Amino acid sequence: MREMINNEDLFQIAGGRVNLSREKNKIGFTTLAEGYELKCSFEDARDLLTSLFSQYDTSEAAFDQIVKDEFMSRGWI
Repeated sequence: MREMINNEDLFQIAGGRVNLSREKNKIGFTTLAEGYELKCSFEDARDLLTSLFSQYDTSEAAFDQIVKDEFMSRGWI
């Protein structure tokens, strides 16, 4: 039997990724085991995340920390 995986379950098993949810208006950092409500639009968050991804070639944990720090410095989380 096939089971549906909801966004929260997916967040818990994805591992090593920054997860951005339009539905929940949240960002999650799987390697840091943290999640935050966004204080910006989903589109702004997505654009910044894409920009940071193209700038940094680093480990997943380091990238999660870079993204978290940048979002915090902008007051977006």
